[in-house]
Amino acid sequence: MAARNQHVVRHGNKWAVQSEGSAKFTSVFDTKQEAIDSAREIARRSGAQLLIHGRTGQIFLSTDSPGRLSEETVRRVVRDCADKSLV
Repeated sequence: MAARNQHVVRHGNKWAVQSEGSAKFTSVFDTKQEAIDSAREIARRSGAQLLIHGRTGQIFLSTDSPGRLSEETVRRVVRDCADKSLV
């Protein structure tokens, strides 16, 4: 069976990890960073890709994108957005 990509998506006022093609959430977290950390580990173990969505659903990071942002850049953007209540 092929590995299923892991998506970090908004779920109400929380953030969720969702396997691609699944209607159910794998897990739900209070913060986006917790969801990213969990999804990254799932993707790493299964050989899948990690896709992180913004608060309106757009994908702003995919681990298979050429020239992707560094992990530190993503963490900084998430922190900055949280500080400004944008996530």
